[in-house]
Amino acid sequence: MRDHSTSIASSRARWWRSACECRAAATGWRLELIATRPEHRPRGRTAALLRRALERGRARGLKQADITVLIGNEAAERLYARAGFHVLAEQRDLGFEAIAGAPGLRRYVAAL
Repeated sequence: MRDHSTSIASSRARWWRSACECRAAATGWRLELIATRPEHRPRGRTAALLRRALERGRARGLKQADITVLIGNEAAERLYARAGFHVLAEQRDLGFEAIAGAPGLRRYVAAL
């Protein structure tokens, strides 16, 4: 599959409030990063950004979206669950935790 990347950003000035990196992958629509500046949380901007990202995946004809998050990022995990994502896989590693401060990663998927 040809790699098609896109960035979605929300900004009133030159500094972003929130951003999302997405790309088409063999498994579907890969959400690489969703971030909102702390001073813009919780105002629904991240949820709106996620909806826009998923709409772009649907518009490209993709059937599935996925994202990987640090275990323990409860706000992100709640957001993805509300958007219809479920846990596909989880990896834990003590060495990773020592470096990243999180016990591991969870991969979430959702039908588009």
